Parts: sequence; C-alpha cells; structure tokens
Amino acid sequence: SGTTQTYRGIPKANLGFADPNDAFEHGLKAHGSDYDLHKNLDGNPNSGFIPTSKYGYIAQENAAKYYTDGYVFEIDTRAVNGADVEKTFEPLYKSGQLNKAQWETIQRDGELSIIDSVDPQDIKGFQKINFQGKPDGDFVPNPNYILSDVDDIADLINKHFKKLKNSEAIGKDAFERAVKTPQDEFYMAIGADKLFKNFDVDDLAVKGKMSP
Repeated sequence: SGTTQTYRGIPKANLGFADPNDAFEHGLKAHGSDYDLHKNLDGNPNSGFIPTSKYGYIAQENAAKYYTDGYVFEIDTRAVNGADVEKTFEPLYKSGQLNKAQWETIQRDGELSIIDSVDPQDIKGFQKINFQGKPDGDFVPNPNYILSDVDDIADLINKHFKKLKNSEAIGKDAFERAVKTPQDEFYMAIGADKLFKNFDVDDLAVKGKMSP
C-alpha cells in the first residue's frame, strides 16, 4: 500500500519566501495560532491550520486565485494531523447547523487540515501554476522527501538492488549480510538513490568502481 497525497495551493504573493524550493528546507507554516476550525472555513487570516485539498484541481484554483502565478505543493498525507473537514462537519450539516450551500462547498473543497506546519520531509514536491490555474513546467520533486514504507520504494529497490548485488565492488554475500530487514531495504534504497545521482550505477556494477 503506497502513500496518498494532499495538495496545498498557494498564490505566489502568499508563499512566504522568494523561492518555492525553500519549502524543501523549511517546510510550510500556518499564518497564525487560531485553532477554531469554523473560522478557518471562512478564510481566517490568523488560522493555525494549513488548509490542503484531496483534489489537485482545487489546489490549482487556489494557487491562481489572484489571477497570478502560484504553486501547488504535494504533501504526504502522514502530515495530516488536523481534521478531515467533511467528516468533521457532516454531523453539523445533518443537524441543521450548516446550510446546503456551506455543505456543498465543504464537499467540493475536500479539505484536510494540518495544524501549525508541514515538515520538509513530508513534502513530495511542487508544481508551478500559471495565472489561469494550469500547470506550468515540470513537477519539481523534493530531494529531502522521505518515503513512508518499503512499498513506496519498490521502484528504487528494483532500480538499484540487482546491480548492487551483482557488483564486483560489493558482491552478493556482502549484500545479503547487509540487508536483514525491510527497514534495511528502506535505508539502502534511499542511500543508493542519493549516492547514484552523481555516479553511473552501471559503471559500478560492471567495473566495480565509481565514475563521476
């Protein structure tokens, strides 16, 4: 079971830093410290929640809401420590404390709220959005994003491990001794991916050496 994601759309003017890549180092922060979820629905400027959406297109609309460029950050749902707004407010709607228009807006937005901040390692990356709410350029992955479990790194394992095991530099016996648990696979795959960004994996496996 892989992770899922939620989306945070931010107009460029509200980004809080000059370069969206800074989020990979510093994370995303809420604007304030008011944890009244009712006020948050009305756009509370002092909200202690970071609103995200289960739906990417809603985040794209939010990123371009001032008819300027913006960004959509893709966030691992493990960062969601607040509320699924629809589930939270459904009892209020059923009891008549929310009107139909309010409820339809809540359903449309698909908000997952995050309290205070999103850590850098929980951000998968970002997509620039143009003033029309459309993707502009390529998705930018976060090099500091930490995958959640072994299922998530199957591609990395398949990409690197066979070559590592057959490498003259490492050898099968040493490799098998190093990998004891699924968690070992997790760390080895992450480490291999970081290491081989600057080296040719085939060169290591075939020649037993690294070539920049």
